[in-house]
Amino acid sequence: MKVRHGTFAIAGVALAASWACGTDDVATAPADAAAPGEAPGANDATASDATEPETIFVDNFSDLEGRYEPGEELGDWTVLRAEGYAAVARASDQGLADGAGGNVLYFSEFSSEPRFRESRIDRCAEIDADLPLSFSYEIYADVEAEFVSNDLRVRVNPNFYTDIEACEDDVRADSTQGRLEEVGSWYNEDWDVRLESARAEPAAWFRATEATHNAPAAAMRYAPEAYPSGAGAVRFSLRVRDDQFSPVTSRRLYLRAIELTQP
Repeated sequence: MKVRHGTFAIAGVALAASWACGTDDVATAPADAAAPGEAPGANDATASDATEPETIFVDNFSDLEGRYEPGEELGDWTVLRAEGYAAVARASDQGLADGAGGNVLYFSEFSSEPRFRESRIDRCAEIDADLPLSFSYEIYADVEAEFVSNDLRVRVNPNFYTDIEACEDDVRADSTQGRLEEVGSWYNEDWDVRLESARAEPAAWFRATEATHNAPAAAMRYAPEAYPSGAGAVRFSLRVRDDQFSPVTSRRLYLRAIELTQP
């Protein structure tokens, strides 16, 4: 897998139509089918000819540890909001069932008024507007229950900018004034994962690749035509929420392996 600083992978328009219509099946052409106007065999390519996905970033918070207050930088991220604080710790120190080890991100507590704005980290990355963009992450629900409820939620909210400097200016100012806004594009979409709907299990890692609520499509992917015109950078805002948070309970959400790729 190639790696470059700053990128996401994507489905086509058929997936968005499937989500909107509430269907589960999407008809797709065979991988070797010719596109309209192409001669048969035009897409015949060996596996070695295929372009490998390029990773903009995969963040496991490997070089970080400790508490990060609102307004502080957390590696390449900025803690924009936190009811208490954001923290990075070793998975083993948190008693997580995780054979891989490594670091995890979590928020110490959540607002008594459930809102996604209150526990979030943001970062910027350059993108190629001619390529689709995909994102995913791993989440661990540390709950003392037989199942994970929909009270536990994660949201990703991407915004787009002409360049990374404009994006970083807005992050520092906790503003969206400089983002690109274009009617018909996906310039400010919310991709929500409610853990019960996503079939996450308690005390186990779960990789989120599809949204369960609010999003314009199921798979967490952007086609190039979904970007606002002139997009050269993405602001990736990751937000966590617990609608039944109580300081007397020990349940907590942990995150790792936050990934953006472009094929």
